[in-house]
Amino acid sequence: MQPTTLRHFAFVLVAASAAMALSSTGTKAAQTWAPTHPVEIIIGAGPGGGADRSGRFLQNIMRDKQLIPVPAVVVNKPGAGGAIALSHLLQQSDSGHHLMVASPTLLTAHIVGRTKTPPSEMTPLALLYTEYMMLAVKSDSSIKTGKDLIERLRQDPQSLSITVGVGLGNMNHIAAALPLKKSGIPVRDLRIVVYKSIGNATTEVLGGHVDVVSATPAILLPHVQSGRLRVIALAAPKRLGGVFADVPTWREQGVDAVGAFYHMVVGAKGMRPEHAAYWDTVLARVVATTEWKEMLGKFYLTDAYMDSAETRKFMSEQYDELRSLLTDLGLSKVQ
Repeated sequence: MQPTTLRHFAFVLVAASAAMALSSTGTKAAQTWAPTHPVEIIIGAGPGGGADRSGRFLQNIMRDKQLIPVPAVVVNKPGAGGAIALSHLLQQSDSGHHLMVASPTLLTAHIVGRTKTPPSEMTPLALLYTEYMMLAVKSDSSIKTGKDLIERLRQDPQSLSITVGVGLGNMNHIAAALPLKKSGIPVRDLRIVVYKSIGNATTEVLGGHVDVVSATPAILLPHVQSGRLRVIALAAPKRLGGVFADVPTWREQGVDAVGAFYHMVVGAKGMRPEHAAYWDTVLARVVATTEWKEMLGKFYLTDAYMDSAETRKFMSEQYDELRSLLTDLGLSKVQ
């Protein structure tokens, strides 16, 4: 090993001093910046859905716990698979005052060509939670389990209709296709049905017009409680509790498939480091509250909080994984 020289030691001291100065400057900037006028929490859907629910919980906790010095206002911008909300976010000049609650649709919309905005045009701030996907049928359906579904579709991929809500290539579609693909079923041949909303899609299954729905626990919960729907498979590493305690995972039924919906918070690409650092701290405080944890339990959501750095890495990995899956479905427009 080379001996440490005086010159080398001096260099290390200078470098360390510079790093400390930069760190101090960055920390001071992060500590001194705070929003000075109302903050917009942008939602790419109408009131009542999962993103809207998350945005309003963020708003309420920030207000009730006095985590920010200004009001937070939820702004719903539904339509075009979230593209209208994203466009609104990207048009803001003062990016520190605008946040968006986003889902995997933010990534899949670019992959399938519905938007031209790649993830690199956003500033990831936090992953809030995951929501494992389920397949459900009408309670009197002859399909009793995930295995029954696989056997029917192996014989004829067109023999059953599957609704995935509002659009091809969304997480409902991907979560339904993944276990079937792993079971050797040609997923491009599946009979997939879309509707204006996941609520409409679920109603069509209840009415006997569609055989299977792919949805989240929160959507299916009231219909399972009423006995009108039966969940046949859960795309999670382990079973959920409560009402869904008896629902087997895909892994329990012989297929290693996990598929989760999630919500995250992003800012515009131009968000400055001190803005991002501020929201990193605030969002970490939000998800640590009892109120937030109670919300997760009520809607069968799984705590999966990640800070801004972890979320950036997660988004990149998710984009690559989703692009591969959507290529298998014949939907990817990205090379």
